[in-house]
Amino acid sequence: VLILPGFGVISHICLSISSNLDVFGFYGLLFAMFSIVCLGS
Repeated sequence: VLILPGFGVISHICLSISSNLDVFGFYGLLFAMFSIVCLGS
């Protein structure tokens, strides 16, 4: 649970640095975070 804000900060930095916003990359990131939450609980 404590690592989720870290994932949010890192993903926000990566999305703001990259000029091209990949929709698949964004949804892949969301899927990865939700899978980590489901596996951790």
